[in-house]
Amino acid sequence: MARSKPVKQQEQKQQTQEPGLPLEWLIPDCVPTHRVTNAVIETFGDEFVLSFFEHRGPIITDAHALEKAKELKAVKTLCVARICITPEKMARFIKAFSQQYDQYMESKKKNALGADGLKKQK
Repeated sequence: MARSKPVKQQEQKQQTQEPGLPLEWLIPDCVPTHRVTNAVIETFGDEFVLSFFEHRGPIITDAHALEKAKELKAVKTLCVARICITPEKMARFIKAFSQQYDQYMESKKKNALGADGLKKQK
């Protein structure tokens, strides 16, 4: 049986508080991590369905494979996860995603600037 590993303390604090007992965030080793290249959001009744996709392009190892790739009419994109979520949770997720994105962009901006506030030279 795969061991579960707790989510980092910082990530726990950033999650929305749930009523009742505190949550212990566990991610089992058997849960894969995928690089999501596309997503689709649909609504069905009173739920959102989020589908996450991973690009699966052709493997090009030689000139022949390159020529075959040029003939493709579409590129396969594999659905790696689907999640159903209530509108209330969706609103919380959107807020959390937005906050994390803003923090990320702010840290990128700070890292691009030197101690004097001027853009770092490369």
